[in-house]
Amino acid sequence: MMNKGKDVSFMDDDAWLNDLAFLVDITKYLADLNIKLQGKDQFVNRLYEHIQSFIHKLELFQKQLNKKNVAHFIILLTRCAETVNHDKYSALISCLLDEFKQKFADFREHSDELKLFADPFGMDATDAPDTFQMELIDIQNHGALKESF
Repeated sequence: MMNKGKDVSFMDDDAWLNDLAFLVDITKYLADLNIKLQGKDQFVNRLYEHIQSFIHKLELFQKQLNKKNVAHFIILLTRCAETVNHDKYSALISCLLDEFKQKFADFREHSDELKLFADPFGMDATDAPDTFQMELIDIQNHGALKESF
């Protein structure tokens, strides 16, 4: 690039390279989530589980970044630890976390129904919404349904 007269001075900038490494790492996690959400024949409760899992991962990342730990950021881990701006990346994770919580708030409101749908035999009928309690008791006491589940 330098032979062609292009400015590549940013390649010597530790802050820029750290930002790039962080971006590559977080993009990989987002791409993994994207793949999980695209899987065939998934019920909505499984999609919600993927989202919840990702939210918990973001919370872990944020806590670890606050402790100056980049263990789960493989590319950023290769950078010089003294040059990494942990507070900046923690704040970015916080923004991403807030966005996910906001975008998927509707799912959280219906999490009890999703749990009921995912595992009707593992839920206490008294914890189920009133409209499902009687039918849930019938389902839970139906031997053939229990076996096939």
